[in-house]
Amino acid sequence: MRSLLIIFAYATLVFSFDNKCSYRRTAAILKRSTYDFSVRLLDRVSQETNEHFVYSPLSTWLQLASLAEGATNYTLNEIWSITRHHRRYCLKEIWKQIINKMDADLETVYKRKSVLVIDKLLNVKKSFIKNVEKLKSLKVLLYNFNNEIGAADGVNNYIEEATDGEITDVVYPDDFDSTLALMVGAVYYSNAWKMAFNPVYTQLQPFHTREYSDNVNMMKQIGYYNITEIPVINSTVLEIPCQDDRVSMLFFLPKSQSAVDLFYSLRKIHLITIKRLFKNNGPKLVNVELPRFNITTDIDSIPELIHDMGAKRLFHPKRAEFNGISDYPVYTSLMAQVVYIEVTEHGVKGEALAENMVLDDKPIDFIVNKPFAFMLVDKVTDLILFAGAYSVPSVF
Repeated sequence: MRSLLIIFAYATLVFSFDNKCSYRRTAAILKRSTYDFSVRLLDRVSQETNEHFVYSPLSTWLQLASLAEGATNYTLNEIWSITRHHRRYCLKEIWKQIINKMDADLETVYKRKSVLVIDKLLNVKKSFIKNVEKLKSLKVLLYNFNNEIGAADGVNNYIEEATDGEITDVVYPDDFDSTLALMVGAVYYSNAWKMAFNPVYTQLQPFHTREYSDNVNMMKQIGYYNITEIPVINSTVLEIPCQDDRVSMLFFLPKSQSAVDLFYSLRKIHLITIKRLFKNNGPKLVNVELPRFNITTDIDSIPELIHDMGAKRLFHPKRAEFNGISDYPVYTSLMAQVVYIEVTEHGVKGEALAENMVLDDKPIDFIVNKPFAFMLVDKVTDLILFAGAYSVPSVF
């Protein structure tokens, strides 16, 4: 009888441990923590860039979670307070596997590379490098920072090769002056729409902001799309699927002439809410009019934004605690990111073409002739690959 009780207790313990470290639980934590972090950071970036930008909050979240591998004490607590990444080892291993699987599945269309560059004179611990490089999209590079030109060339060459030459000159020699560690990232995405716009119907039309109006090349398409009204964010949301079916782009069209409060209001909902509304409503016949556009955003003020969110010590020369990285004092002096997006008739920098549907039903109008926001979302993990806003019209 006693042996049976011991076996039962052991089985219960194993089940409880497995449940706490399950893939399903890890995925749920990852979705919630990255989304909450993303909309908070996107709100700050939107204000910093006057609502005209593209940014990858997931890249910054992953960078901070990776830095946490070497952080201790108050610095670790501050990073955790804004990322909410899980500290349990088994869960950390699983979320890295989830990210690596997504990156591998999207390898031909999605390039996200981050580098943590540290002065090689600091004798960085091999255990730290091993842990952070389990995330395939992050690389630790060790350079002699006294050779500023060599360090900058090494980082830029790595990023350029990793993004197939699409993103270059991310850092400059001056960035390595009087510093010990820096993090830079680059994101590039290229995919076709599942149903492309026909360029024949693209024409110049006015785009209205609060201050002025200017022309844009307006793409036009009639087809069945997921579309829903969301009063809590005062916007209409349209989903345009990409060719591979795993990724889609969400377009948020506010009722007002500005997208200034959109990312702040997104704190009130989650992506799963939008997905449920799409599912409940079903696809609708929609007349889509969307500007053709491209945006490149180079943001080097991330430390200030992260500092305002509550993680302050990692940027302070005397207060940063990174004993897991080196026995020497280490702090992060620069976090920068370069993201490029190009949206055309063919796709998000893709190549495809399909004829417009000609149907008898009266379509719903989704005419994007004023400031709007967008998100590129992985539908399997519900992660925001990147997001942004468009408010400076131009002919592209």
